[in-house]
Amino acid sequence: MTAPEIPDASEKIRLFLALPPPDAWHREAVRLVNEALRAQTAAHTFRLVPARNWHVTLLFFGEVPCAQLSQLHETVQGLPATPRVPLVLDRIAFWSNARVVVLTTDRLPAAWRDYHQALIAAFQPLGVVDEKGRPWRPHLTLLRGVRACPALPELPPCRWQRPIRPLLYRSHLGRAGARYEVLG
Repeated sequence: MTAPEIPDASEKIRLFLALPPPDAWHREAVRLVNEALRAQTAAHTFRLVPARNWHVTLLFFGEVPCAQLSQLHETVQGLPATPRVPLVLDRIAFWSNARVVVLTTDRLPAAWRDYHQALIAAFQPLGVVDEKGRPWRPHLTLLRGVRACPALPELPPCRWQRPIRPLLYRSHLGRAGARYEVLG
């Protein structure tokens, strides 16, 4: 892993708070998705999200001045770990408005809903929360630019079973798509 690229303090960077998928699930899901979809990408217009970019966004901050990075890092370090109640993403869904295929859940435990609200409260004083009053729908994006849902494999449920700390990510947008960098 390379050291994070730190821009000039006056510059703005695109940031979000997220959880990486559990390692064992990630390896198996990558294998299954690659087997099922690699042959289909030529026949469809969708883009397979690179497995290195898979995550569950907890909060999206948007464009943030680099001058705020130290405050953000400090806040992230002070965050509690995720709830002990498992979060399980177990349903593949096609969200036609966003043109994405995601792994999501219909059963969001109250402890996770409360955790999300606590995260919003922790970052609100920094003026970086960009949730626009939308309800949080935890999901892991598998495909982008989807016009019609392709045949997808049955994926094992993605479970966060033990508490972990969320990570701060930077999003680099480019012609080839997004690249995500863990800042800590």
